[in-house]
Amino acid sequence: TAEAAAALDEQAVWALLFEPGFSMADKITDISGRGVGLDVVKLAIDSLGGRLRVNSELGKGTTFTLVLPTSIAVKGALLIELDARAYAVPLLHTDTVLALPNDEIFAVGGLLMTRIQDENVPLVPLRQLLYSEGDELLPRATRADLPVDGGLHQVLVVSYNNRRLGLLIDRFLRQQNIVVKSLSKPLDTIDLFGGVTLLGSGQLCLVLDVPALTRLFLTKRP
Repeated sequence: TAEAAAALDEQAVWALLFEPGFSMADKITDISGRGVGLDVVKLAIDSLGGRLRVNSELGKGTTFTLVLPTSIAVKGALLIELDARAYAVPLLHTDTVLALPNDEIFAVGGLLMTRIQDENVPLVPLRQLLYSEGDELLPRATRADLPVDGGLHQVLVVSYNNRRLGLLIDRFLRQQNIVVKSLSKPLDTIDLFGGVTLLGSGQLCLVLDVPALTRLFLTKRP
């Protein structure tokens, strides 16, 4: 109510700006006036352990100050999708991206492979690495495992310690800079993830640890 608003102190007014659904728009359209904006910013800052301050003076302007902890890092990353979930892969370990037809994939010793710049590069479904359990080896693969519909296989080729590995994924999303936050206990014991980031949509996105994925593949290859 107007009476309740008049009783708010300055800090309470600024806090109200970040409440979900708060809007100052006179009219609502399909893309504006729905109270989605500053609350998403506040959620992102909170998830990183940061703080957000507002200073405003009538007739002069408004300043938003974002304070982030030094424990986070900004990295370039490639966003990919697997099983309707987004993952981030640091560009530091990204070699190339491919869309391979069946006839460019062959099998050797229970592994699917492709030829890249005169080098045989093993291919493995990313979900097999993420969902593997215990000491069980990866299943042996043959060309008979490839779908017969003639579609292209989306492959992210990563590189670690001069070794290439092709990860079969569902699709590529985009490349962007991300702010990486370390995983808190007990999740920090999961070797396959190097941290977490918050996307602009408000979705949490795990950051893949390419060295750990490569070591896991070498341990579990058939």
